[in-house]
Amino acid sequence: MRVIFITSTGIYPHSIGGPAVFLYYLSSNLRRMGINLDIFDFSNIRRVRISAFLNCIKDLMRSGIVLFNSPPVGPFLFFFLLLAWILGKKTIFVCHGGIFFEGKG
Repeated sequence: MRVIFITSTGIYPHSIGGPAVFLYYLSSNLRRMGINLDIFDFSNIRRVRISAFLNCIKDLMRSGIVLFNSPPVGPFLFFFLLLAWILGKKTIFVCHGGIFFEGKG
């Protein structure tokens, strides 16, 4: 099984906050169980490279499950959610708390 995580927490692996801690421990345990997974972080739109965007699309097409880890919700999450729906992928959307940005300090 192949799982893809799409997130925009910006603080992965888990310096603070619920979304990053959740993603860290879930991905660690799934890897320990032998499940192949990739994590794509689209928290900083200005720093997103075309290659990361294309790799995410490629992995999304090959994956069995797509997990969206939020907040915050960004434009990339909506695009990939729509693409996953079009491709008929099983999706999980996890919204922690509200729609806000976490930051250190």
